Amino acid sequence: MPYHKKNIEDFDINQTDAQGLKTTRPSCRTCRVDIDGTPLKVSEKRRLDKNRPKHFFICPICQKGSIPDVTANIVKDHDHITENAREWLCDSCNTGLGRFKDDIGLLKRAIEYLEQHNQNN
Repeated sequence: MPYHKKNIEDFDINQTDAQGLKTTRPSCRTCRVDIDGTPLKVSEKRRLDKNRPKHFFICPICQKGSIPDVTANIVKDHDHITENAREWLCDSCNTGLGRFKDDIGLLKRAIEYLEQHNQNN
């Protein structure tokens, strides 16, 4: 039987909710290593840092325009297997990819689901 942590100290802060309260990640730090995969290589981090948008940014996925750190957070996206950087993304799109585990098959099934339930057809 796997060991389940019970102390709040074993869990990182995930985000702040609409009321300004901090929420914790649903999995402990130890389990996050398996979930998050490998971190971005230092050389790749430096490469992306040199190309960080300063005044205006358009997310390559959602195409939403924003002012970095003013109207949206932008983040370094990377492949968790190769540790190679991909591009800057808005925080929402990066989180979305993460929730789908960067799994193309899973994303295709999500598209099929949306197409099946599209009320505009």
